[in-house]
Amino acid sequence: MHTRFDVAIAGTGPAGMLAAAACGAAGLRVACLAPVPHAAWGPVYGVWVDDVADAELAGAMAAVWSRVSVQTHRTEYVQGLYGRVDRARWQAILRDRCEATGVTFLTGRLDRVEHGADGSRVIGPDTDVTARVVVQATGSPEGASLFQVAWGEVIEGDLGQDMRWMEFGDDGSFLYAMPDGERVFVEETSLATRVIDLDGLRDRLHARLAKLGLSGGSVGVERCVIALDAPVPGPDRLVRFGSNAGMVNPSTGYLLARLVEAAPVLAASLAANVEGRVEAAGPAAWNALWPASRRAQRLLHIAGAQVVARLSPSQLKTFFAAFFRLPAGTRRAWLADHLGPVELASAMARMPFLVEV
Repeated sequence: MHTRFDVAIAGTGPAGMLAAAACGAAGLRVACLAPVPHAAWGPVYGVWVDDVADAELAGAMAAVWSRVSVQTHRTEYVQGLYGRVDRARWQAILRDRCEATGVTFLTGRLDRVEHGADGSRVIGPDTDVTARVVVQATGSPEGASLFQVAWGEVIEGDLGQDMRWMEFGDDGSFLYAMPDGERVFVEETSLATRVIDLDGLRDRLHARLAKLGLSGGSVGVERCVIALDAPVPGPDRLVRFGSNAGMVNPSTGYLLARLVEAAPVLAASLAANVEGRVEAAGPAAWNALWPASRRAQRLLHIAGAQVVARLSPSQLKTFFAAFFRLPAGTRRAWLADHLGPVELASAMARMPFLVEV
């Protein structure tokens, strides 16, 4: 099939679906393609609820915790609501929004893109779609050397009702735990590392659980590797959106709230430029997503993550104890990627080990 659209979006995960829904709402003719367009989303997504700039999505949580603990040298509680995303519900909300605005879902895969004078073609096995602009919301970023790595499991057991957000041990990684009745999603996480050692994190998690009296067998496993410092693709006719575009917050590994915030920005830029010179629409969208302040902010986040990756386990505890003493507004804005470069540099200067960044 050979069909022409304003925008063709490769990928139907959160990035692709958010982009498609926003572009459809902006009045664009959108195709959204994937090998299995409506495949269920797999990973466990956690978010600070107030950071999700969409009331309907912010309300679609499988669970919400008002008591969120962190443990460095001592246990403290962080203000705010933390939620586990109801993946099926989010996916259904976005699918309904797409269908209400005429988004076409196609079975296909982006293998390559050919650009021409009047648009671009998405070509793959049994795929041939033409659009004025192509958005790639699939694939892993290349060129990263710094990663957030985690081993997660769903286990039977009781860890209380509090969300354990960052519970540091003596080995540099931390426990992240979401209780859910008689089951708990637990994850051992290295916040920033150059070594991808999933087996080591699994063993640390099992040792930690044994100390807590939770050595039962797992009923589900999640392996997580998030690129933190991958280069941001430059302005190009092919627009990249999501993790492959370097949109992960390098300080935290969070992405979902940023995608919710950025999708309407992408859509507005494409709607404003798609009827003009086709070769200009992609670079215009890139500039909307990556203004100079956002690029400077990202470089500061990466510099900070590089320092964190070098800290000893004891230094990590000291670092995060100081982080949780920052004013609540500053700390939340840092986590939400809302501090501008000047404000971020000022906050970083108050942190141990970051004064020379």
